[in-house]
Amino acid sequence: NEKQLSDDMKGLVLELDRRQSTPMLVSAMEILARGNNHRTPASGDAVVAVVEKPMAIEASHTEPGGTKNIVNEARAMTVVAMAPTEPTTPQPPEVPVVPPPPTPPVVVVPTPPVEEPPVAVAPPQVNQLAWVRYKWTPKTESDTFSHQFEQAVAAGLDRVWGDTSYTVFRLPSSTGAVLAPAEANASFRLAEASAHLALRGNGNRVEAVNVNGGNLMVDFSRSTFSTMLALSSPTIGSDHISATGTVASNGALKSTQGNASLGGALSLDGREAAYAFEKANTAGTLRGITLWGR
Repeated sequence: NEKQLSDDMKGLVLELDRRQSTPMLVSAMEILARGNNHRTPASGDAVVAVVEKPMAIEASHTEPGGTKNIVNEARAMTVVAMAPTEPTTPQPPEVPVVPPPPTPPVVVVPTPPVEEPPVAVAPPQVNQLAWVRYKWTPKTESDTFSHQFEQAVAAGLDRVWGDTSYTVFRLPSSTGAVLAPAEANASFRLAEASAHLALRGNGNRVEAVNVNGGNLMVDFSRSTFSTMLALSSPTIGSDHISATGTVASNGALKSTQGNASLGGALSLDGREAAYAFEKANTAGTLRGITLWGR
């Protein structure tokens, strides 16, 4: 707010109290009388600003006896009263926004594939061929498939091949046909096997021998075969037999090369095989019989 002091307002000044919104005309003498008791405005008090001409307080003359007569002359001036500034409510400091920590990547541990247990493949069935052992031939625990000679004869089987220990019999052909396979080459799987070691210098004492597997390949187009057997026992350790030979027109097998003597027969349809083997060893003689199928 603004108020104008003029020449006809001598001896007056404008005073603005902080509790008032409008400045008041006050005697200059009253202001002087306050003297040093006038305090410095506190925070929030009114501030009086003088614009244009300043207010002057002058001594005009001295009375007889030395008494001063103080005359206040207020010249024209403009006083601008500014309202006190309201105290500012302190604002709490801004809390910095902390970004959340990055989400750690999800580690996907691959599940190892479940390994299926190997499916046991059943050995092939052999029904057209049969082994006969003679009474003097020892029988081991692994020999669960050989028969007595009288049993084979009673069943009407035909003798195909034999030696002094074993003979292989076969179902007879109703048409009298000889070997007639449907393919040129065939691979056979081991169905049954039994082997023993006749120990040297110990009379009839024998030791069971394990047959750990083998293979048999027949080439019908060339009328040949090849075979291998893996053997083991406490006396011989690990050993094997291997042989190649010929296939006769009636299906009889006979070795021509190898580390063992071998003989046997094929079924007339070429799907089954049987052979016996014999091999000399430093501890005695290895003997055994096998059955094969597809």
